[in-house]
Amino acid sequence: MIGLKCPFCNNEITGTETTCSKCGHDLIIQCPYCKQSISAFEEVCPCCSTRLRKRNYNIWFYRAGVILSTLWLIMMSVVTYLYIKFPEILKYEDKRGHNGIDLYLTLCFKVILIACIPYVISIVQKTKLPQAITGLVVNLLVAVGLAIYMIHMNALIQVQ
Repeated sequence: MIGLKCPFCNNEITGTETTCSKCGHDLIIQCPYCKQSISAFEEVCPCCSTRLRKRNYNIWFYRAGVILSTLWLIMMSVVTYLYIKFPEILKYEDKRGHNGIDLYLTLCFKVILIACIPYVISIVQKTKLPQAITGLVVNLLVAVGLAIYMIHMNALIQVQ
């Protein structure tokens, strides 16, 4: 077991220890299926060929955040382009009195909140922590930047 890390706490294991000196977990465990004593480092029981550790799906939350953020950015780029190309959309007012900028900001911030949920889950689970924090901050900054830009565009349209 020289040069290995504890599968429970990631502590460096030196020598032929049977328990981790940091977390106290046994490094020799019993297979829950065939009841044979095996190393805690095994992912598949050498006796009965049963998978012992479940795969880590936490990484998928971060990846989902990247995918949702990309889709959100594409969608907001198209909507922003349409608002710039056709500024009369900003003057549009629906039956409830909401104008084009209200609808834009609602669309921008409601969708970005959904896109940020996977990043928050990644941060809470401490999976890809620096990348998740960066993704969350970048998304929020882009959303605020787009909102400020569109408010500025709306002000220019109202002056004309």
